[in-house]
Amino acid sequence: MTTGIANNWSNLNVVGRVDLDALTVNGVEVTGGPGPTGATGPTGPTGATGPTGPTGATGSVAGANTQIQYNNAGAFGATGALTWDGTSLATSGNLKFTGTGSRIISDFSNATLANRTAFQTSTTNGQTNILAIPNGTATSSGVYYLNSSAAANCAYASIAMSISQTLIDSNKTGTGTAVPIAISCNGFGILQGTTAGNIVLGPQTTALSTTATDRFLHLQSCAGTPTGVPTAITGHTPLVFDSTNNLLYYHTASGWKTPVLPQASGSIVTVSDLVAALITAGVLTA
Repeated sequence: MTTGIANNWSNLNVVGRVDLDALTVNGVEVTGGPGPTGATGPTGPTGATGPTGPTGATGSVAGANTQIQYNNAGAFGATGALTWDGTSLATSGNLKFTGTGSRIISDFSNATLANRTAFQTSTTNGQTNILAIPNGTATSSGVYYLNSSAAANCAYASIAMSISQTLIDSNKTGTGTAVPIAISCNGFGILQGTTAGNIVLGPQTTALSTTATDRFLHLQSCAGTPTGVPTAITGHTPLVFDSTNNLLYYHTASGWKTPVLPQASGSIVTVSDLVAALITAGVLTA
């Protein structure tokens, strides 16, 4: 603006309304300075959503149908050795647990026996036999059964195979208490081995009835006087029953003998010696 009034507004006295849009001074139109910025108006309505873009290409899937994908050096990998068909997980490789104290957890105690988790062969109509083998040059394997989840202090039973024997053992760990070994069949006790080393035959809590027809100890028999020399087992004596002569025999270093009978004089004589004497006397025939 080049007019003098534009440079000295203090001398301007305006009475009433002045329309600056039409004000001229000395023939020059006077234009007012810019006014303050007005308040921002309300945001307009959101426009309609644009059309959906084209579907991207399907990513590459590793492996064949049912094969499980895994990280293979930063890329998807898969193998026929590990598959899932929506029902069963299958692998032709080893199932390996790392670390210590791992568990296979499932329902092993369902009241309905058939509903429990079980081992079963995959061979149609095949038999199931669980196999345990040692690693490398080791010479033993076995299975342990514990009566407590506190494995460091409990009783256990084990069935084990070593290079020298097959062992069935009842024992304990830590402060646990060992329990007897019992063998039963159809609810009847057959044999018990106590923790003191005693061997108990038959039911452990009841006597045999005088009219019983079962639960007897059946001893091996031979038809006639035994003559063979049994293989010696230290601290043990062989027994056999002669079913022809109805005599019980035991074997010592001097041969087969029958149980001894006391004489009135206090000396003893064996039944076999007595039979031999009666034969010699002609009372009995050999």
